[in-house]
Amino acid sequence: MNNFDRILKDIYEIESYSKETLPESAALVKTEYNQSKSNEPTMSSREIAEISDKQHKDVLEAIRVMESAWVKVTGRNFSLSEYKDSTGRKLPCYELTRRECLYIGTKFSNEARAKLIVRWEELEMQNLKPKLPTYAEALRELADTIEEKALLEAQIEENRPKVLFADTVTNTDNAIEIGLFAKIIYNKHKIKMGRNRLFEWLRKNGYLMYKNVPYQIHIDNGLFKVIEKTYQVKDNSKITSKTMITGKGQIFIIEKILANIAA
Repeated sequence: MNNFDRILKDIYEIESYSKETLPESAALVKTEYNQSKSNEPTMSSREIAEISDKQHKDVLEAIRVMESAWVKVTGRNFSLSEYKDSTGRKLPCYELTRRECLYIGTKFSNEARAKLIVRWEELEMQNLKPKLPTYAEALRELADTIEEKALLEAQIEENRPKVLFADTVTNTDNAIEIGLFAKIIYNKHKIKMGRNRLFEWLRKNGYLMYKNVPYQIHIDNGLFKVIEKTYQVKDNSKITSKTMITGKGQIFIIEKILANIAA
């Protein structure tokens, strides 16, 4: 039995043990945790008012006026909630997803919309902080890593160039090609995208420009890297650039794709 098979055997034994020994209360907590984890993040109308320098009552009025058009297009109402003020009174507020916030923001000034977008970017980057896995999750991640490493080695061998390439950037911080990332998405989540469709998705959602070059803000945030390679054509040296996605970017983009599918 090789290392990969032993890891899978350990995972099976741990997961089987957990199912047999966990009490119902623990199983219930785990189910609730998974459900809340899968929900889209939201922002309250109170925070929207604070960010946009508006009174909360004005934001509530804008939300109520615009809700009917949103329901007509999406079939979904805005999520009504409540909060307690300093006197203990329960008052209404709304919890809005990113798409809903940006829709309401169309009624705001350019500066207020910009502040709203920047705040969402900050929240999404904060959500990328890693969570400590369980032992079974760590073993499964290790098994996935071994499989991905084998896939990467096969990809490298398949794409071994017939001419001599010299990387001008040597440190890629675990960045990989978009084509390989598309294969990893399929292997881990069974989402068939392929290299070209993934490029198209990244352009459509504002991560890449039309020549598949990342916008500078996403490079600065550590989601992508651009590496340059030189190659010889007869007596001339030519330079080509390639977009790579970092480990941080892979986590971020996969979460975005899964959220879009669930929406």
